[in-house]
Amino acid sequence: MRTIIDDSTFHDHLKLMSRFVRLAGYDGLLVCLDEMVNLYKLGSTQARNANYEQILRILNDTLQGSAAHLGFVFGGTPEFLADNRRGLYSYAALQSRLAENTFASGGLVDRPRGILLITPESLEALFVLRGWKMGDLTAALRYIVIDELHSFIGTERGAQLQSLMHRLDLAARRHVPRIGLSAPLGDMSQAADFLRPGAGERVTSIGLPDAADLASLIPDKRIDKYDDVIGESLLTRSYAARKLDVPGTEQAITTLADQTAPVQAAQTKPPVVAAAASRRYRLGSLPYAVVDVETTSTDARKARIVEIAIIRLHPDGSDDRLYSTIVDSGTGPGPTHIHGLTIGDLVGAPRFAEIVGDIAAMLDGAVIVAHNARHDTEVLSAEFARLGAAPDDLLSLCTLALSRRFGPPLTSHRLTDCAAAEGIDSGLAHSAESDARTCAHLLRLYLERAKAQDLRWFHQIGTVGNLPITPWVSSPPTGRSHRRPMLDITPAPHW
Repeated sequence: MRTIIDDSTFHDHLKLMSRFVRLAGYDGLLVCLDEMVNLYKLGSTQARNANYEQILRILNDTLQGSAAHLGFVFGGTPEFLADNRRGLYSYAALQSRLAENTFASGGLVDRPRGILLITPESLEALFVLRGWKMGDLTAALRYIVIDELHSFIGTERGAQLQSLMHRLDLAARRHVPRIGLSAPLGDMSQAADFLRPGAGERVTSIGLPDAADLASLIPDKRIDKYDDVIGESLLTRSYAARKLDVPGTEQAITTLADQTAPVQAAQTKPPVVAAAASRRYRLGSLPYAVVDVETTSTDARKARIVEIAIIRLHPDGSDDRLYSTIVDSGTGPGPTHIHGLTIGDLVGAPRFAEIVGDIAAMLDGAVIVAHNARHDTEVLSAEFARLGAAPDDLLSLCTLALSRRFGPPLTSHRLTDCAAAEGIDSGLAHSAESDARTCAHLLRLYLERAKAQDLRWFHQIGTVGNLPITPWVSSPPTGRSHRRPMLDITPAPHW
């Protein structure tokens, strides 16, 4: 036996079991988990949340289509579901996913079923071949939804669609509600007249969706380095405020639509575009550059590095070399209360432009590893870009994502919490060198567990990007560094 199934891995093994069930000739595997009220009765908040974290994994996989031919039935009391103090609804991420969708109002349906996707031509054929059955076929028809409505207005195909909608009304012996989905229409009265010719006043415009409602549909809303420590509700509002400008987007689309004239398609062969293929790398074939940066801001687009540490590991995970330095950002230290660096600590430290060659040499040819790698790689790329030396791509691996997959179930996946769960002394938190050492230690544990599950390729464990195709920094290493005085950092383990 190569793997012992425990609470953190049973869902993965059930997904594997569903494949065997399919091979045996069944449609899928249905797992019934009864007496879920026993989770509600657990006295330990940490134990309850650990179980709810696994339920969240199951729910996310199910809703996102990542668990084919596998279904779950949870049986429990109303308190188990809706109690905001101990039940499933006490876990914010589960409450937001299980609560009724905010769009499900005024007769709209949450998670609809029974949707028929059909073209006007196929619907025309259905009338020709099964016209005598259309009354029965449309008896349960609740809505007609037309996507890309603007593409039908003023066209022959649009006239055909209007005729088909009228024939559906006749077959159903009632006015079937019609819904048009369209963004690039400045004058929405055109859509109303198309949907109900001569009765456009009966058509209602729903308007723009709320940014928070859209953000709630995003599975991973973490942007900045410390987003993992805030609750799901606050994270949703934060993502909506930073990333979703719904009115601005609507205005931009409308402006473009108004300015765009119809274009006659040229009868030419489409150009052949060679897309850069994403290379596959086997685990153990590339070195690692474990990175941690302390910055002047949590916004990666504005942040300047005030401390960076890079631990270079050999492909087998053993220690190669270390580069660590405080960096004079030119704008001050930023949030001293987080990383502990003062303006006095920056005196005598090199600017990023002076050590860009040293950093590039540490990253060259390696998989960049960080806890919340998206933040660290965005900060690095922005610093390189300010010098006109941005890499075309970066190959990166996130230990935060690995902790959710290969670590024990936790309510918080901050670096210090992941380390504590593994019995690792994380030393001085928010010191770049200390955090990089902790991250390297976690990386090694997660890689061992990935190999124990017979995972052999980097893309199988979540690595994204590619190694830069060409060198992106011409500056040679200078060897300059200005390390932080370390108060109490546990020595690096012997690798």
